[in-house]
Amino acid sequence: MSTPSLTYFNGRGLAESIRLILTYLNIEFQDNRVESITDELRATLPYGQLPVYKDGDFTLAQSASITRYIAAKNNFDGKTFEERATADSINESLWDLLRAIFKARDQPEAEKEKVKAVVLPKFLAIWEKNLEKNQFVAGGDALTYVDLTFFGAIDYLPQLGYEFEGYPKIKEFQARIASIPQIKSYIEKRPVTKF
Repeated sequence: MSTPSLTYFNGRGLAESIRLILTYLNIEFQDNRVESITDELRATLPYGQLPVYKDGDFTLAQSASITRYIAAKNNFDGKTFEERATADSINESLWDLLRAIFKARDQPEAEKEKVKAVVLPKFLAIWEKNLEKNQFVAGGDALTYVDLTFFGAIDYLPQLGYEFEGYPKIKEFQARIASIPQIKSYIEKRPVTKF
């Protein structure tokens, strides 16, 4: 059986949650980091963009689809329909926040401040309330892929210039996930990148 590969830029961005999930599941993979998309590479990409995941003869694009594929293939997506639906819902909410942050980057300072003052606290409050009731992001009694996707997103926020004080359950969750041996080892070895 061939080793799966993940191709993305040399940064966390849209691929970090995939790397975290593969690392946690102890799935050996090729972490192909590129500086740009060459014409040769673009010709192999389903949508002409990264990340792309190759698992044998199967090629999959779109980061959220890749995380769900790996999770489903490895029974890491929740034990019930409700857990799987909750995991997907929270995963989509993470991308809503990150899209707002990425969109604000090239906007006037007032737009960035709106994200910091309105959008970020809205999502953090919802997630904090969820973690007050649940040990795991999707509920249930075990870690799922969305715990690592969530960790990857909140761990990335400070690098994007967004802090989140006053959310003790999120901070506690972040510390708990960061202490998982394979995640801790990955973070210690992870290259320092611009994004």
